Amino acid sequence: MRSIIILCLTTAFLSACSEDTPQPIEPDPVNAAPLDTTSHIFTWEFDTVAAPLSAIHGIAAVGPDDIWVSGQFYWYDSTGRVSPVPVGNAAHWNGKEWKYKGFNSMGGRSWYPLDDAAAFGPNNVWICGGSPYKWDGAKWTLYNYDGFYFHSGINDIWASPDQKRVCAVGYDNSCVLYAPESDSFEWVNMPGEDHLYKVHGTEDGTIYIAAGNPNMGDGHVYTISTDGTVETMFRCPYGRVSNLWHYRDTLYITWNEHILRLVDAKTDNLLPVTKARHHIFDVIADAPNSIIATTDYNYILHFNGATWEEVHFAYPAMLTVMDASVCGRHVYIAAYAPGQVCVIAHGTRQ
Repeated sequence: MRSIIILCLTTAFLSACSEDTPQPIEPDPVNAAPLDTTSHIFTWEFDTVAAPLSAIHGIAAVGPDDIWVSGQFYWYDSTGRVSPVPVGNAAHWNGKEWKYKGFNSMGGRSWYPLDDAAAFGPNNVWICGGSPYKWDGAKWTLYNYDGFYFHSGINDIWASPDQKRVCAVGYDNSCVLYAPESDSFEWVNMPGEDHLYKVHGTEDGTIYIAAGNPNMGDGHVYTISTDGTVETMFRCPYGRVSNLWHYRDTLYITWNEHILRLVDAKTDNLLPVTKARHHIFDVIADAPNSIIATTDYNYILHFNGATWEEVHFAYPAMLTVMDASVCGRHVYIAAYAPGQVCVIAHGTRQ
């Protein structure tokens, strides 16, 4: 368990570098158009971020020339050695190079590692540590709130396209919900004693949260309605629920290497869909015929609207996957190679 230190946030706004300050634009439509192919074939390219011994935890892709990663990044000093001071805890790819950003609300050089990154449009990008930071296309905003603790870990964040529904979840039953009337986050009291791993919302505004109890060994899916009511939707009898998403009005979850679909929430009835070769780490349901599940050891599971197929990407070393992001035909995977080298695996669907 990570140590818990109270995070005192004192800065309300963060400025972005001038070269990364386009004007805000309208949010993307609610439903992206499905891809016009059902191929399982990807071509792969690889890039590295910063120097070895850096940390990469999250990735958020708006497009091939607009990618954010979160973690804690070091660089080589003038002598060619890795600098003892990080150059930033987020980095942005602008199509030509990585530029490093510092999220430093504690002051000084206390650039604690950031946990998650998620993009829901060019003016709807979030990077999370002890608090969420939002990029609106022109500037960063830091959202303070009571209850979350430094490095307790924000595991996941979800935002609606209209940006009125935003939810962040993490360890120790940590959950906050955005209040648009006050432009702030408010703490949500969750049932049970779980870690919260993933959050996903539907068009009607209902929020679904994947959870698991590390001591009891069971898992849950919780819901938050538009009026703020929190309910336990069902219990997973197998163990913790790591991911969840909807496909054709059916809820799907992952447990270890398995993908399951919910048949009856009243009886906790789940049916198997498919099984990966390795533990499923992350799932991104970008379109009805583009669902990608990342696993350990250089594999993804891909759903093309009809079938699931395991796809291998041939990086010359074994990777430890941390996070993934999908943008149309492109999938971006943040991972570690040996020596704590931060790798971005970029797959383009044919």
